[in-house]
Amino acid sequence: MSAYDMAFSDAIYGPSERYVSRQRLQTMLDHEYALLLERLAQQRGGITKFFVFADTVAARSYGRNAEAHGWMGVRFQHQPQAPPSDIIIHVRMLERENVQQQEALGIIGVNLVYGAFYLHVQPDTLIGSLLDNLTVERIEVDLIKLTLDMLECARAQFLREANAKSDDAVVLLEITLRNLLSEGNIDHSDFLARVDILSALNQTASNPSRASMKPTWASPRQRF
Repeated sequence: MSAYDMAFSDAIYGPSERYVSRQRLQTMLDHEYALLLERLAQQRGGITKFFVFADTVAARSYGRNAEAHGWMGVRFQHQPQAPPSDIIIHVRMLERENVQQQEALGIIGVNLVYGAFYLHVQPDTLIGSLLDNLTVERIEVDLIKLTLDMLECARAQFLREANAKSDDAVVLLEITLRNLLSEGNIDHSDFLARVDILSALNQTASNPSRASMKPTWASPRQRF
């Protein structure tokens, strides 16, 4: 099902301040998965592994020169009647033509669904498989929700070991500028894209202009 028009999308999923965002993707997954269970769980729930796939994308447009990017996600059961799991990724589309971007999105979408069912117990293999039949010159994956899960697990472990309360700890993400200087100058659009990702995830980031920044800091961007 496609909802290209914002009014059409709002009629299905409700209004949204940002249409290409993780929050919007989450709303889509919630809505479609609930409908799937409502319509099929009673008849097929005992023998069927359910899944839904959704994406919300800002592709290249003739009318503007903004970055082409999007959020994609799959919610799936690893076995019938099991609680569902989510895999969510953020992608940057690097092709110059709209049709080529659409093709790359289709391929990575198929790879994501395949990986969810057949590679979910092998995260490293799943991550690598996302670019099967693609190259980093065509599309880039710069966030996988597996990363956020690891952050949350690390935070929980820290609270246990420190015998601290949840309000006593703040997760602070820091953005490295080192690989933004690979061509000699800072790629401002690349940097701002990272800021947008952290903002969409409601994460706190340190001031990137401070002189004390170190190149060993972790970055939310990873290339595959």
